Amino acid sequence: MPQLTLEFSPTVVEKEDMIGLFQKCHEILVQTLPTELGSCKSRAFETPIFYIGDGDPNNAFVHVSLKSMPGRTVETLTQAGENLMKLFKTHLCVCFSCLSCFL
Repeated sequence: MPQLTLEFSPTVVEKEDMIGLFQKCHEILVQTLPTELGSCKSRAFETPIFYIGDGDPNNAFVHVSLKSMPGRTVETLTQAGENLMKLFKTHLCVCFSCLSCFL
């Protein structure tokens, strides 16, 4: 039962399509872990109060946490993490190209 949590700054412009992002995340988890689609749970939280580096208003952040039940190998979890990171970098392309975004 993998649980994915995203925390992000209000400066992340792609936040309007989090459901679409979560659908793709669940597909990756089903293929990589493997797991049942019905056991995947995802949620997102916008963090209104944040400060990054020098406080530049063009700074943004995305924090991702993935939790899963024991029994999966380190290699499997690493592959899932790498696949999710590729997706986040693609989905958050505006954030990465226009802002100083840290993932």
